[in-house]
Amino acid sequence: MCQFVHLHVHSNYSFCRGAATIRDLCAAAHRMGMTHLALTDRNGLYGLGWFIEAAREFGLRPLIGAHLCYEGNECLLLAKNLAGYQYLCQAITAIHEQRGRSLIDIVRDHCADTFILTQDSALLQQLLASHNLTNVFAELIPYANREGLRHFARENAIPVVATNAVYFVAKDDWRLHRLLRAIDLNTSLQRVPPDELVDRDAWFTSGADMIARFSDCPEAIANALKIARECEFDLDFGGFVFPSFPDTDGEDIFAFLRKKVVAGIHKRYGEMTAVIQERLDHELDIIRDKGFAAYFLVLADVANKVKLTCGRGSAAASIVSYALGITHVDPIRHHLFFERFLNRGRQDPPDIDVDFAWDERDSVLKYLFDKYGPERTAMISNHSTFKARSAVREIAKVYGLADGEINAVTKKMNS
Repeated sequence: MCQFVHLHVHSNYSFCRGAATIRDLCAAAHRMGMTHLALTDRNGLYGLGWFIEAAREFGLRPLIGAHLCYEGNECLLLAKNLAGYQYLCQAITAIHEQRGRSLIDIVRDHCADTFILTQDSALLQQLLASHNLTNVFAELIPYANREGLRHFARENAIPVVATNAVYFVAKDDWRLHRLLRAIDLNTSLQRVPPDELVDRDAWFTSGADMIARFSDCPEAIANALKIARECEFDLDFGGFVFPSFPDTDGEDIFAFLRKKVVAGIHKRYGEMTAVIQERLDHELDIIRDKGFAAYFLVLADVANKVKLTCGRGSAAASIVSYALGITHVDPIRHHLFFERFLNRGRQDPPDIDVDFAWDERDSVLKYLFDKYGPERTAMISNHSTFKARSAVREIAKVYGLADGEINAVTKKMNS
């Protein structure tokens, strides 16, 4: 068993900085016999779900953290428990919203639920003045003024911890890191400023190598393992939490849904025929058994707040959606099969896309946040990635190729 844990690790979710995928990092840790691995991407938790999944696949304990950078200061924040994870999310949000005059303002109330690791002596001095340093560590990196920071920590009785501030798996991958920085800065490889690049030694070194590098400071290695063991907790993203629907006046949520749907059937069709009844009972049975009643009521509530909406996709195969006004295609008339949208064998929740007019979008969002509360409402985002054509174009640009040469290649590509 390896007696070292990497606590400072960047993946490709440190956009245009990290040069390794999460799977590659987890595979490297497994190959080296490590038991734990942290993911600490820059000012974000974008890859967290995939990291937990990959770490478990490789038999690793995932450690949740982030590399916080704000107003010229930086530190690692590692969550010890669920409360620490919640605080970490709040700290990242504060950085992106630029709340606080400095990083110390953001991490000052980190309490006992996180570890703070930093090689920033100015930040350590501020923490020294305002904190119990039980959970604060001076981060010793072999290639980054290790001895100077170690001396400062010794003088101020601050515990030390060893990391390698990893940005890529193999040493030769530094060239990929440099290429990514050139793309990010929209410049050529030769013109990337040195201070935009990490050290060539910022790779996923083995535990034996790290132990050898810190042979004169074994407590830094021991503290890495100690921190890792104290950050063990399960963050399960395997379940779904649906919103409750507040407007039922105490009535059972499913009974309320059925009543709304039956009223919608009469509005859409004029009467309840045997064919409609059979289809309706079939859909409602599945919705009830899967616990999705509140989901349909919330969607209907939002869709009916504006005059024109367009519910699209496989949800159009649902007579419940049609009766509630979420979609506007008659699934019986067009012989649409509900199982294409939702069936008993499907594990993931229903996914209903509703389009609104561009000039009504803000009012719909405001209605959602006002009614359900900001603590229960959130915006989601997509992860944008380079397609083949754009990847070739960006790489060619950093190598200094002319637009005409690049176009000659990319116009022959399909995407």
